[in-house]
Amino acid sequence: HKMGPSLHNIIGRQIATQQKFNYSPAMKSKNFVWSNEMLSQFLTNPVDVVPGTVMPFAGIKKQKQRDGIICYINSLNKLQLGNNNVRKKQL
Repeated sequence: HKMGPSLHNIIGRQIATQQKFNYSPAMKSKNFVWSNEMLSQFLTNPVDVVPGTVMPFAGIKKQKQRDGIICYINSLNKLQLGNNNVRKKQL
Protein backbone atom coordinates (compact mmCIF):
# COMPACT_ATOMS: atom_id res chain seq x y z
CA HIS A 1 0.00 0.00 0.00
CA LYS A 2 2.18 2.83 -1.16
CA MET A 3 -0.67 5.31 -1.69
CA GLY A 4 -1.73 5.79 1.90
CA PRO A 5 -1.48 4.52 5.45
CA SER A 6 -2.72 1.08 6.42
CA LEU A 7 -6.42 0.92 7.23
CA HIS A 8 -5.84 -1.94 9.63
CA ASN A 9 -7.43 -1.05 12.97
CA ILE A 10 -8.44 2.39 11.69
CA ILE A 11 -11.75 2.39 13.61
CA GLY A 12 -11.03 3.92 17.01
CA ARG A 13 -7.69 5.40 15.91
CA GLN A 14 -6.87 9.10 16.04
CA ILE A 15 -6.59 10.62 12.56
CA ALA A 16 -3.09 10.96 11.07
CA THR A 17 -1.29 8.94 13.74
CA GLN A 18 0.00 5.86 11.94
CA GLN A 19 3.75 5.72 12.31
CA LYS A 20 6.00 5.83 9.25
CA PHE A 21 3.46 7.63 7.08
CA ASN A 22 3.94 11.22 5.98
CA TYR A 23 0.51 12.82 6.35
CA SER A 24 -0.39 16.10 4.67
CA PRO A 25 -0.55 19.21 6.88
CA ALA A 26 -4.34 19.19 6.37
CA MET A 27 -4.67 15.67 7.79
CA LYS A 28 -2.30 16.46 10.67
CA SER A 29 -4.36 19.54 11.57
CA LYS A 30 -7.52 17.51 12.21
CA ASN A 31 -8.43 16.20 15.63
CA PHE A 32 -10.89 13.31 15.59
CA VAL A 33 -11.01 9.57 16.04
CA TRP A 34 -12.07 7.41 13.11
CA SER A 35 -15.51 5.89 13.61
CA ASN A 36 -17.77 4.14 11.13
CA GLU A 37 -19.72 7.39 10.72
CA MET A 38 -16.62 9.55 10.24
CA LEU A 39 -15.13 7.08 7.78
CA SER A 40 -18.40 7.13 5.80
CA GLN A 41 -18.30 10.93 5.68
CA PHE A 42 -14.68 10.87 4.55
CA LEU A 43 -15.35 8.21 1.91
CA THR A 44 -18.25 10.31 0.60
CA ASN A 45 -16.16 13.44 0.09
CA PRO A 46 -12.66 13.62 1.62
CA VAL A 47 -12.29 17.35 0.91
CA ASP A 48 -15.40 18.15 2.98
CA VAL A 49 -13.97 16.32 5.99
CA VAL A 50 -10.33 17.40 5.53
CA PRO A 51 -10.15 20.59 3.44
CA GLY A 52 -6.75 20.84 1.79
CA THR A 53 -6.10 17.11 1.71
CA VAL A 54 -3.77 16.04 -1.10
CA MET A 55 -5.34 12.60 -1.38
CA PRO A 56 -6.24 11.91 -5.03
CA PHE A 57 -9.68 10.49 -4.27
CA ALA A 58 -12.98 12.08 -5.30
CA GLY A 59 -15.13 9.98 -2.98
CA ILE A 60 -17.78 7.29 -3.17
CA LYS A 61 -21.29 8.64 -3.57
CA LYS A 62 -23.26 5.40 -3.15
CA GLN A 63 -24.07 4.61 0.48
CA LYS A 64 -24.20 0.86 -0.19
CA GLN A 65 -20.62 0.89 -1.53
CA ARG A 66 -19.36 2.86 1.48
CA ASP A 67 -21.17 0.49 3.84
CA GLY A 68 -19.51 -2.48 2.13
CA ILE A 69 -16.05 -0.98 2.49
CA ILE A 70 -16.61 -0.14 6.14
CA CYS A 71 -18.03 -3.61 6.84
CA TYR A 72 -14.97 -5.17 5.21
CA ILE A 73 -12.57 -3.01 7.25
CA ASN A 74 -14.41 -3.93 10.46
CA SER A 75 -14.38 -7.64 9.58
CA LEU A 76 -10.60 -7.58 9.18
CA ASN A 77 -10.21 -5.91 12.55
CA LYS A 78 -12.45 -8.53 14.20
CA LEU A 79 -10.49 -11.30 12.49
CA GLN A 80 -7.26 -9.83 13.86
CA LEU A 81 -8.74 -9.64 17.36
CA GLY A 82 -9.75 -13.29 17.10
CA ASN A 83 -6.25 -14.27 15.99
CA ASN A 84 -4.76 -12.42 18.95
CA ASN A 85 -7.01 -14.38 21.34
CA VAL A 86 -5.95 -17.67 19.73
CA ARG A 87 -2.29 -16.71 20.13
CA LYS A 88 -2.80 -15.85 23.80
CA LYS A 89 -4.42 -19.25 24.44
CA GLN A 90 -1.50 -21.00 22.75
CA LEU A 91 1.01 -19.30 25.03
